[in-house]
Amino acid sequence: MKVTVHWHPSGPFTGTSSGGHRVLMDGPTDKGGQDRGARPMELLLLGIGGCSSFDVTQILQKSRQAVSQTLATIQATRADAIPAVFTAIHLHFDVYGSKLDPVKVARAVSLSAEKYCSASIMMQASGAVVTHSYTCHPAASVTTESNASSSTLQTSTAAKPEQQPKPPAGMQGLHHLALFVTDLEACTEFYVKIIGMTIEWQPDEDNIYLCSGSDNFALHRAKQDLAPTSQQSLDHIGFVL
Repeated sequence: MKVTVHWHPSGPFTGTSSGGHRVLMDGPTDKGGQDRGARPMELLLLGIGGCSSFDVTQILQKSRQAVSQTLATIQATRADAIPAVFTAIHLHFDVYGSKLDPVKVARAVSLSAEKYCSASIMMQASGAVVTHSYTCHPAASVTTESNASSSTLQTSTAAKPEQQPKPPAGMQGLHHLALFVTDLEACTEFYVKIIGMTIEWQPDEDNIYLCSGSDNFALHRAKQDLAPTSQQSLDHIGFVL
């Protein structure tokens, strides 16, 4: 595999694949770029989304699922340092089709995440926490992420209380939890020695990731007893559907 990246003062960076396909890359104006192309780090996420989407659609088609289209939304968190590497990546698949089997959709996403998607697995090997989720939808016409989000918001706003969507079926349990703690060492000792969790990754002395199977529990050292709002961006609970 061989690609090239060409730059000329009159334009952005032009990447050319081995098959001759081109993509434009550039940086923001405040960093010396011209904002005439995608950011290189965005292309990494697009590559992960494309690689995994290809796997998911191929597996579902081979499973005789009537898939009309898929939409992969990739969200990532980067380290607040140089280099600003990806620390967490989440892929959510909206799968549209006729009479989709949620079990087969879940298996397709799982196989891509754990076995086939080289891009996603490579990011996991580099230390990023990569998670996946999916939602099945009846066959519909969804062309962009913004259109899909807009449609959902309008539906939720217009619906009467008795028409609100019910919680999705198939809840499997807690997937991950991220918390700020004041005594990271004591918390780590408790969850490892008492609860029996294992240390999956510790990038530095202020952050540690624990695991007891298919879940993930992240502990982050709080800088003071009561963390202000600016330090609570990592506090969240995730569920596997």
